[in-house]
Formats: sequence, structure tokens, C-alpha cells
Amino acid sequence: MTPTPASLIELRGVSIPARQDPDITVVSGVDWRVEDGEFWVIAGPPGCGKSLLFEIAAGLLAPARGTRSVSTPSAAGMTAAASPSPERGIALVFADGGRPFNQLTVAENVALPLRYHRGCRHDAVASEVERLLDWTGLAPHAQRRPAILNRGLRQRIALARALALRPSLLLLDNPLGGLATSQIRWWLNFLANLQHAHHPALPAPAAIAVTTDNLRPWVTLGTHFALIEDGRWRSLGSPTEVASSQHPAVREMLIDPV
Repeated sequence: MTPTPASLIELRGVSIPARQDPDITVVSGVDWRVEDGEFWVIAGPPGCGKSLLFEIAAGLLAPARGTRSVSTPSAAGMTAAASPSPERGIALVFADGGRPFNQLTVAENVALPLRYHRGCRHDAVASEVERLLDWTGLAPHAQRRPAILNRGLRQRIALARALALRPSLLLLDNPLGGLATSQIRWWLNFLANLQHAHHPALPAPAAIAVTTDNLRPWVTLGTHFALIEDGRWRSLGSPTEVASSQHPAVREMLIDPV
């Protein structure tokens, strides 16, 4: 019998509590297992609990019920920025601009997790930061403050910062939300390249997961799909199964908004 591959993270029977009141359950019955090489797309309407799910996956929020297990030694209860073992960590990029530190420059934001982990000065990680800035198209903005940049570029700062410690699982919360078409195209191209990056200097994660309220851009990138609707978790299967699904919410999220 072929052994079951080890999961990067597994949620079993998880109930997601409301942020302001842990006695209220937002989503129940989450059974989610992520393995190497997978690209998960978690769909659902705004406010359905997708962001809370990612916070539980990243160890920032405790589930109301159920279990969370990880095979990434650095991931239990930590973000990549605080991880003692970055090679097998979990990194979360928040929605709506990624929450960079506006008192720091773009380069200082990206250097922060490396400096924190290694206890070193900025110049000791300058070459790594430069590679990340080049790779994410942020080099022209290296000495600027995030507050003067648009939301798409701020989201990229958070992406570069998350990739700095080479996480094994990269969680992107609604990365395309509110972006212009050119920015959306950049993200889709970048993530497609990230899936197949083999250069040793490029910190490609073993698996990627995104949330969205629009499935259409992700059908060609995702390998596994799930839906959160009316407080329940539903596995949608493969891209082929999603494309042929007759579920009303899935059909609606596949419609071209134009």
C-alpha cells in the first residue's frame, strides 16, 4: 500500500469563531489538508470566514472546536516573521494592502523578518532583500514608505516579506481584491512562476493557498478548490470539477464580471 503523503497542515472538524465573540461560530465542519505541490483556492462571499480560516491555519487564532496539526516545525502558533525554523514555516499575507509597517521603508519591511530571525543589522541581509525586491518588482520603491504607494504595491511588500524566510506554505488572503487589471495580471503571472520556481535563490513555497470571492482568475492556477458558504465548508475538487459544477454560488463566481 502506498503511504499517505505527509501534510503541511491539517484541520479536522474545525469550527471557526467570530473575531469579536468566540462563542459565535462563523464556519463549522472544516476538514482541510494541504500537501506539497498543491495550490488551494478557498472561495466564498465577503465576510463568510475565509480570513479567519487563514488566521487559524497560520496559528494566529485558535479554533473553537476541532484540531490543527502541522508538519512544519516552525509553524505552530507562529508567523514566518517569528519562526525559529523558517525553511518549514507558514506565512500569511493579509488582505487589503498586506499591513506593512509605514514607519519603515519598503526595503526595511522586507528585511525585518530576516533581521529578527538572525539578530543582525540590515546590511547583513541587504543582498537577500535586494533579490526579493527585484523579484517582486519593488526595487524602484526600495527607499519609499509604504503609505505613499498604492494598495497593489503594498500587497507586494507583504508578499516579499512573507517569502523572505522561505515558508513551506504561503497563505494569501484575497490578493487580487481591489486591484487594477495590470496588478491582477502581475499577481497571476508571479504566482504561476512561483509554482514552478527552481532557482535556489528564489524562495518558492511547497504549497500556496489563496482566498477569493471570484473563482474565474484562479481556475487555471488552482489544483484544489473549496467553498465556504452559509457557515459550512465544502470541498469542490479539481479545476475540471469546478468548471463543471452546477452549484449556484460556484457558477456565480465563475461569471465574467465584464
